[in-house]
Amino acid sequence: PGSWFDLLYTGPTVPVFDEGHAWMSIVTREGLARWLWTQHEAQGVIHPPLLARVRQRDFASLVAKARGVPTAAMPSTALAAQHGRQARAAIMASLRLDDGRGETSESEQAMAALEIALHDVVAGRS
Repeated sequence: PGSWFDLLYTGPTVPVFDEGHAWMSIVTREGLARWLWTQHEAQGVIHPPLLARVRQRDFASLVAKARGVPTAAMPSTALAAQHGRQARAAIMASLRLDDGRGETSESEQAMAALEIALHDVVAGRS
């Protein structure tokens, strides 16, 4: 609740922004919260645990599949017109965070975990 997900991904189509090249580094709220509690004495570079790291077009495809709706191309100019320039910049930010696990967060297992999480999110909004 209160995330970009409700604003962007619950309409009649799922948007793919500017061909979906931007990276998304996805965490679960529970996993990130548990990890944060362990970091009170951490020093140096820290790596948050990612559920998955994926391009926005692939995320949109998984959301569309979970919801049973199509994807639709959305240029960032339309995004800016609809939500404002500052929101457009936040939505279009490309974050390929390093979680210290190499390419593991982009593996088939990570995508399967993301798909399960998205089904849970979609079911929770029905």
